[in-house]
Amino acid sequence: MVSKAKFESNPFAGAEAAVVAVFDSSATDLLALARKADLDPGSDFRYADLRQVDLQDEDLSHFDFHGADLRGANLSNASIYRSALEGAILDDAQLDDTRFIDEGDALLWGGQEGWEMVHDRRSLPAAVLEASPVDGRYVVSEDTTEIRRKKLPWYREDVTLLALSDRSNWPERLTIYFMVFHGDLYRLNGTSPPIHELNAIAGITITAENVLDYLRFFSFFVRGDEGPFYIAESIDDPAMPQDMDPTTHSVVEGTVRPASFEGVTKEGHYACDAVVFYSNALFIANFEIQSSGMCAMTNDEPIAGDLTSRIDQPIA
Repeated sequence: MVSKAKFESNPFAGAEAAVVAVFDSSATDLLALARKADLDPGSDFRYADLRQVDLQDEDLSHFDFHGADLRGANLSNASIYRSALEGAILDDAQLDDTRFIDEGDALLWGGQEGWEMVHDRRSLPAAVLEASPVDGRYVVSEDTTEIRRKKLPWYREDVTLLALSDRSNWPERLTIYFMVFHGDLYRLNGTSPPIHELNAIAGITITAENVLDYLRFFSFFVRGDEGPFYIAESIDDPAMPQDMDPTTHSVVEGTVRPASFEGVTKEGHYACDAVVFYSNALFIANFEIQSSGMCAMTNDEPIAGDLTSRIDQPIA
């Protein structure tokens, strides 16, 4: 729920009327209100007067509240980057259950859910540190490299996905991924062989319940020359381009939708349907996923091309 906010400081002289006009609309969250008022959540809320605003349970990952007056605001159970509150006035604000997002989480496959930070490097297989420098270029540093891990539930045995990032020494948006099985590393480098090799060794179980997660995984990590075949399901996905102009934003927002499981074919393959964001184009694609983990795109229908933005999630 969003209570009425004020925009009284000079940077918001032009925005105040627009915001006030939509606060009584049917939109129930701040992001929807901001877009209805044609405001940029990444810049137009800096130094805003947001005293007593109720942002409980909101996804605020798109917002920058730098220098904002948030006295008495309710941010309980809201998700927000710590840096978005830099310089904000937070007297009497409710922050006890606020979910602070680490800066690198927006670049993680699948978002932040299910990932845990590895603080004790001794819990990692020795091969992880022995792999440094990764690709002969990227040194894994004890001081600056962050390592996160996540279980991959479609494997019959214990397989962990590791995500390594180093915003100090590596390219800004680069995240390097390994799958780990019995202490061995399988580098996800944009090609399919590492995935198929581990599928055969660890054993994979594809079901109607997990096939969409596996499709999202496979389409992200098996890439073309222009990047991932990203399963685009929500305009609010933090992995979506943040530099979209209004026209591109409108096209993408009107096109993306949740991926769907369409049933099992007579060959026993799992049929799925999804919107794919590849390079600077959107298209609807039909997929068939075999029980072995083989994934094929059986049909695609272009929706929009020559967009001004693309998914920027490098892994190599």
